[in-house]
Amino acid sequence: MIPTMSIPLFKTTIKNNWLLLLIFFGVLTMYMTIMISMYN
Repeated sequence: MIPTMSIPLFKTTIKNNWLLLLIFFGVLTMYMTIMISMYN
């Protein structure tokens, strides 16, 4: 299960790891696009 996080801690984590999150979401978006195009 996902542990509940406080908002300030969450914002600090995003500030420290924004590049990592950007890469993660970029790969996730690319993967979803490939999956959708394969099914169509």
